[in-house]
Amino acid sequence: MSITSALDTGSCAAKDARHKRSVALGNAFRPILRGFFLVAAAYYAAMTIAHVFTEIGQAQIWLVAASSTAVLVALIGIRILDKARTPLVIDLTVLAMNFMVLANIMIALEFEFERSKLVYFIVVAMIFAFAGINLRQTLPAIAASIGCLFLQIVHHAPELAALFGFIAFASSVCATAISAFLRQALALAIAERADAERRLKLAEQMARAAEAESNSDSLTGLPNRRAFIDMLHRREAASEPSWHWLVLLDLDGFKPVNDGYGHLVGDELLREVAGRLQAFCAEEAFVARMGGDEFGLLHHAPLDDKTMQRWCDAALEVLSSPFEIEGNTIRLSASAGCRLAEAGESSRKLLECADYALLHAKQYRDCALIFSSEHADAIEERFRIDQAMRGDDFEAELDVAFQPQFSISSGAIVGAEVLARWQSPKLGTVPPERFVAIAESTGMVSKITLRVLAKALAAATDWPGNFVLSVNLSPLDLRSDKTTQMIIDTIEAANWPPARVAFEVTESVMIDDKQATRGNLERLARAGYHIALDDFGTGYSNFDYLRSLPIHSLKLDRSLVRRPDDPVTRELTRAIVGLATALRIETTVEGLETAEQFVFARSIGATRGQGFLLGGAMPAADFESEFFSDSSLQNSFGFRFG
Repeated sequence: MSITSALDTGSCAAKDARHKRSVALGNAFRPILRGFFLVAAAYYAAMTIAHVFTEIGQAQIWLVAASSTAVLVALIGIRILDKARTPLVIDLTVLAMNFMVLANIMIALEFEFERSKLVYFIVVAMIFAFAGINLRQTLPAIAASIGCLFLQIVHHAPELAALFGFIAFASSVCATAISAFLRQALALAIAERADAERRLKLAEQMARAAEAESNSDSLTGLPNRRAFIDMLHRREAASEPSWHWLVLLDLDGFKPVNDGYGHLVGDELLREVAGRLQAFCAEEAFVARMGGDEFGLLHHAPLDDKTMQRWCDAALEVLSSPFEIEGNTIRLSASAGCRLAEAGESSRKLLECADYALLHAKQYRDCALIFSSEHADAIEERFRIDQAMRGDDFEAELDVAFQPQFSISSGAIVGAEVLARWQSPKLGTVPPERFVAIAESTGMVSKITLRVLAKALAAATDWPGNFVLSVNLSPLDLRSDKTTQMIIDTIEAANWPPARVAFEVTESVMIDDKQATRGNLERLARAGYHIALDDFGTGYSNFDYLRSLPIHSLKLDRSLVRRPDDPVTRELTRAIVGLATALRIETTVEGLETAEQFVFARSIGATRGQGFLLGGAMPAADFESEFFSDSSLQNSFGFRFG
């Protein structure tokens, strides 16, 4: 920057500062000027009325005109002060008022001169000094007042010139000095006030910053637990609540991520989780980080339970997508506990209920639970099942059942599906759909898989050499290289040929994480194990799996044969079996319960059948007695139908 430019910039800044001081001084003087105009308007209004009744002729006309004009100028001055005007407009208005004051005195003295009234000019000079904002107003007004004084002296009483000359000089100096001191005092007061306001504003900003910092989470930028609790307490005092649902959300498996990848990756993961939650909630809910890997949400709308459940499920779904952090793909889930705030309910109780729901939801992971008496009972049952499965006797309590599978063409028994059974001394008979689902959500399903497999192999040791055991595998089993190897080791330890084991997997295995399971599926297939795709015909039923994965057989879902008289279902099932046959993939029809369903399965060329029509699930001893004992003649379903 050149010297000239710097000087111009400095000059502009100085002018701007002077202008601001002038404006501030003018604003400070406005109450004084308003009082000046009000007093002038009242005085000259009274004088106008007095002149009307006490004067006659030319004197009445002139005096009434002068005083009423002064009233008008005073009222205009008040109006101008009430509006935002420039300093110049205010200066001219004040000078106009001063001129009208002097004009009224001059006219009054012309019609009725009295020596004692000459002092009016000295008095108004002092008034003009007090009412002057700056020298532009003060000096002309004082000079005009002294000038009018000497005009009257010269015209009516020259002998008083010396006396009033001294008085005029002294009063002018005093008036000017008083005006200067008044302006200086006001300017100082204004400066001090401006400084105080600046410091107050700075203090308020610092207080707000400190409050924001104390209410903000430094890692994620979200409101923290303190701000969240404040929101809870404010609801208690509010007549109209700003939120209706309390949600506590906790990440599943964050600690292993933090321990495995380090705190920097863990911190970045928390920031990304916070960002996703904030984007998802938008204006619908208030989001805060409660600490660690726990977040709090306050939903503003009074949604019903079903709508809120869908909203929470969607929030958890947002967090289920993989996170890409520093070259690492991280997957995690979250659990949530929800509570609808009721009128008069304390913040403490709300938190306890939501935390209770969260505690139970976390037992199963990736679960959002709305607190209610029914859900609390169901969660308590799941909790009891979970605790029983963690007991030392669980594996001993587990047992297996076998449901036969027959060749539809020959009627011979060719295998059986292995099914888990659990008779708990504490809980009684626990249905497999209950405890297996809980085991999958708690990560214990692999323990069940290995135990069921070992018991099935031990029970079937002496069964015919061509007999195939079908064992269900969970997605968690196939995600784990260790579990896959333990499954292989268990079969090898039992000296059971791989060709006599079929592993049934559902389509959810492929949908869940195709890349993670492909290696272990191919590993099992290379080892000689049979891979069957279970429940085919429901869900996605992606035929690409038949091409890209080592699938040896399809188990058609029972819904495909439930109504063999339905033409659409019949032709769809026929087409699936035909395609599988063309690809040299065997087909098993499950859920055969009637003769019509069996006839339909045979007519479309299905390979095997399974269902209550052919035989239900039974313990190993009963199964062996019915199908493999020396006295048994029911080794095929052909005998059953004569």
